[in-house]
Amino acid sequence: MAIRNNQLLNHLEGLRNSIKDKLKSEGLNKNICTDNALEEMAKKKPERLSDFLAISGLDRDFLEMYAHLFLDVILSYTKKRSKRLKFQNLHHLFSIDIKTG
Repeated sequence: MAIRNNQLLNHLEGLRNSIKDKLKSEGLNKNICTDNALEEMAKKKPERLSDFLAISGLDRDFLEMYAHLFLDVILSYTKKRSKRLKFQNLHHLFSIDIKTG
């Protein structure tokens, strides 16, 4: 489980770094969110924009400017993971040996 969360955390860090780099190229030096906020996002996996307000260190500015980007990453990650689990469950069902009479 920790490895999967690390994958999501890596994606979230990458997004934050991309946003920071873009802002820096425009002459802005803005803190997007803390490492702790990213870790909490990876753990809680918000499903709606308003869910980000429950994460410490995030405010309405984050919600208005960046939350939708982070939500896309989280939803994409959870959707891929869900598909993978469904496939694994189906694969398990079909790989069971059935003995007939």
